[in-house]
Amino acid sequence: MAAPHVPPITIPDDFTVWAATDLHGQLGAVDRLLADAGIALDGAWTAPPRTALVVTGDVVDRGPDSLGLVRRLAGLREQAPAADGIVALLEGNHEVQVLGGLAGVPELFRALMAFGGPATFASVGMAADEWTGRGAASIASRVDELAPDLRPTLWSFAPYARWRDVVLVHGGPVPRQSLDAWGRNAGRLWIRGAFF
Repeated sequence: MAAPHVPPITIPDDFTVWAATDLHGQLGAVDRLLADAGIALDGAWTAPPRTALVVTGDVVDRGPDSLGLVRRLAGLREQAPAADGIVALLEGNHEVQVLGGLAGVPELFRALMAFGGPATFASVGMAADEWTGRGAASIASRVDELAPDLRPTLWSFAPYARWRDVVLVHGGPVPRQSLDAWGRNAGRLWIRGAFF
C-alpha cells in the first residue's frame, strides 16, 4: 500500500547491511540495539560510511512509542546520506493497517483496532476515550492534529529494498509474479501459507 511514487530502494553492493523487522514501537530497545551496533547514538547516525540500515516494516503498533520510533528512524534516514549511508524504511502490514484504517477502509480499520492501533494512538498522545467507539474519520483527525508528520512519514516507506541478489521485504514472495508486479501487490505483506 505504498504511495505509487515511492520506488523500491537499491543498496549498493559494497555496503554493509544491518536489517531489522517488527520493531513495533519499542523505541528504547531499538535505541539500545543501534548504539550497541555502532549505527546510531542518541538519535544521531554514527555508522561507518557505506552502511545501510534496513527496517522491513511493522515499526508501529503494540509497543509504547510508535510515534517516537517513526520519528527516530525518519531522522536517521535524513542524516545517513551525509555520512555516505542509507536508512531504508520499508512498509509492513501494520503501516498499511494504520494508513488504510485511518483512511476508512473497513477491513483495515477493524485490523488496526484489533492488532495494536490503540498503542499507536496512545503514543501520539490520545486518551482511550478518543478512540474507543469512534470511527476512522474522528480518530484520523485527532491523530493528524497531534502528530501531523505520522501519516506522511508512513506513506514515505518503500515497498522493498534490493542489495546484491537479496530482496528485503516485510512478508514474502507472491508466487508467479514479476518483481515489479510483486512490489505493487500488498499481498506480499500478509502472505503466510503460499510462502511456506
